[in-house]
Amino acid sequence: MIVELVPIVDGITFIFGLCAIFILIRYRNYSTKASSRIILLTILSLVLFFSFSNMLEWSDVTNVLDQYEDVIQVMEPLFWGFLFYSFIQGFKQQELRESQSCLIEEKKVSELLLDLMTHDLINYNTVALGNMELLLELVEQDAELSKLVSEGIHSIRGSSLLIGNVRILHQLLEMREDFQLEPIRLISVIESAKEKTQGIYPAIPLELSFSPTTQDFVVAGHAILENVFINLFTNSVRYREPEQDVVSIDIEIHREESFTCVTYSDHGIGIPDKLKERIFDRFSVAPHERKGSGLGLSISKRIVEALGGDIRVTNRKESPNDFSAGVSFIIRLKSVM
Repeated sequence: MIVELVPIVDGITFIFGLCAIFILIRYRNYSTKASSRIILLTILSLVLFFSFSNMLEWSDVTNVLDQYEDVIQVMEPLFWGFLFYSFIQGFKQQELRESQSCLIEEKKVSELLLDLMTHDLINYNTVALGNMELLLELVEQDAELSKLVSEGIHSIRGSSLLIGNVRILHQLLEMREDFQLEPIRLISVIESAKEKTQGIYPAIPLELSFSPTTQDFVVAGHAILENVFINLFTNSVRYREPEQDVVSIDIEIHREESFTCVTYSDHGIGIPDKLKERIFDRFSVAPHERKGSGLGLSISKRIVEALGGDIRVTNRKESPNDFSAGVSFIIRLKSVM
C-alpha cells in the first residue's frame, strides 16, 4: 500500500513544484532578492527532476534518469544551504537599511532641534544684551554696579560666541570632505570679520594694520573662513593687556609658493611657550581668569585644514623669546592666481 502511494506523492510533489516555480516567476518583481529567487528556482528544478525521475521509474516507463539522482541528492542540500545563507544576508541587509533609516531620521531631528535651540538662544541673548547695555548706561555712576553689569554683558557675548562656534562645528562635521572652494578676497574677509567682532565688543576699538597696504590677495576659500578671523579678533580683545583701550592688530600677507601666508599679530598678554603646542586642542584654555570655551582656536584649525591650509602660533617676530609681548598666528591658505 505504501509502495503504491510513492508515485502519487512524487506526482503531487511535481505539481506543487511547478506551481511554486510559476508563482516565483509570476511575482518576480516583489521584494524577494534576485539571488534568493535564483537559488530557490534551482532547488525547485532539482526537486522536479527528482520527482519526475521517480515517476518514470515507478511507472515502469524508464529508469534512464536514475544515474543523475545521486548527483541531485548531493546538490540539493548544498543549494538549501545557499538559500538559507541568502535569507540570513537579506535579513541583515534589511536590518541595516532600517538602522540607516533611523539614523537619518534622528539626524534630521537633531538638526532641527539644534537650529531651533541656537536660533532661539541667539534671539534671547540679543534681547538680554540690549537690555544690559541700557542698564549699564543707567548705572554708570555706580562703579560697583557698572562692573557687575559689564561682567553680565561679557558673559552674554561669550554665550553668543559659543553658540556660533557650536553651529560652525556642526557645519564642519556635516561638510567633511565636501567643501566647495571658491575664490575669496582675503582682505575683504578679514575686514568683514573685524566689523562683526566690533559689533560684539563696541566699546573696544579694533585697529588693523595691513602689510602690504595696497595689494589684494585671492585664496581658495569658503564663507566659513571668516569665522577663523572672528575667533582670532575675539581672543585679541579678551586677552589684551588691562591698560589697552584699543586693540591693535598687525596683519602681514605674502605669497609662499602655491600658498598665501597670513601673519596675524596682536599686542596682548601672549601665550606661554608650554601651551603653544596644545592651544589648538579642543577645550584647551590659558591658565588665567579670562577663560573662554576653548572651542574657538580648535574650530579655526579645523576650518583652515578643511580648506587645505594650516595654522600655527608663535611669539611676535620682534620679540621671539618673550611670549608676553603678544602672539602671532601664521595661517597658510591655497592661493588663487
